[in-house]
Amino acid sequence: MQGFYFQYSAPTASFRDPGSQLYHSCLPLPPFSTLAGIAGAALGMSFESIIDYFRDQHIFAGVKGFSRGRGRDLWNYAKITSNSIVGKDILNREFLAYLEGKIFYASPNVEVINKMHHAFKSPIFCLTLGNSDDLFVNHSISPVIEVGLTETSAIQNCMIPADISGLYEFDWASIKIAPLNVQLKAPQVFNLPVDYEFKGLVRKGCQYQVFTYVPENIKFKKTIEVYSFDEETVPLFSLN
Repeated sequence: MQGFYFQYSAPTASFRDPGSQLYHSCLPLPPFSTLAGIAGAALGMSFESIIDYFRDQHIFAGVKGFSRGRGRDLWNYAKITSNSIVGKDILNREFLAYLEGKIFYASPNVEVINKMHHAFKSPIFCLTLGNSDDLFVNHSISPVIEVGLTETSAIQNCMIPADISGLYEFDWASIKIAPLNVQLKAPQVFNLPVDYEFKGLVRKGCQYQVFTYVPENIKFKKTIEVYSFDEETVPLFSLN
């Protein structure tokens, strides 16, 4: 399998937890749907087309990263009901501040990966992390490299496509040498849509996957399977 990754940063980013309503809580890292959407923007494809493309071409995606803060924004937005009446609503939206990390893609189809690699060097549409104003910077992109499987008991600041909430413990060795203001956070488990049904401009999740966000200063009680991109290791997810 071949793949590549790029290093990103964004002043702000917002990934809505699909279970939230008037209060839009924010996921700590971009979910699979956002990773697919970014690739679609780079390739000039609609969200519906890129989801089909990821499924058909067996494309894997993964992400690592961390934010330096969070905030809340108040939105006053207009919504159109089924009888074409325009209404107003107020919602609170969480967002991440100064998000940075790496995004990874891989596939057994080398032509597909080469096409995506070229697209991220010269994207057709603007690339955003969440809302249309959450533009991000692609600082550097790796060459296309061989991707292999490996195992680890220590990986942090990533989304793992499984519930590993009962398999972790705090890494006290790293905590002892961490800054005094270090925050200890437990892994968070999310049930997120990864595939959709489309009806016009409306989409609805039809397949869900459990993901665990693993923060810093965490290690696992046993090894888990991850993918290696040279010296980088990351969990990946694919619709296949």
